[in-house]
Amino acid sequence: MRSSSVFLVVLASAACHQAPPANFADHPELLSARDLAYVFAPSASTGGFDYHSDGTPRGDSTVRIASVGMVAVETADFERGFRLTHAAYLRGLPDMNFYHDYVAEMRLTGRPADVSAACNTLVKLWPADSVDIRICDAESHSH
Repeated sequence: MRSSSVFLVVLASAACHQAPPANFADHPELLSARDLAYVFAPSASTGGFDYHSDGTPRGDSTVRIASVGMVAVETADFERGFRLTHAAYLRGLPDMNFYHDYVAEMRLTGRPADVSAACNTLVKLWPADSVDIRICDAESHSH
């Protein structure tokens, strides 16, 4: 009788437990299946971009997306690079260097609203960093 009670408790527990919804990104429409295959293919180079994750699987994936996206931008695949880096930005990445690179990319692609948003994020995440404040001050004065 005891083993059947344990089995029922385990079964009821499993039935009540809901796994968190699979959430690739806050905006999954930004990345196609082709983009994801490209990012996570063993042959995709991460280049010289060594961003840091928060140590979670989501953070590790975001680092990979950001790195591959920046390499795409460097190799003139701007459309794909923008999609990937923008998706990484929306997911959030606790790496100041990514935001510096992202601001530079948004400036190159002529997206002032994205530059402004990235600057706001930089200042919010790293309020005491004088480099970020100078970057964002320069941006706010250029408009």
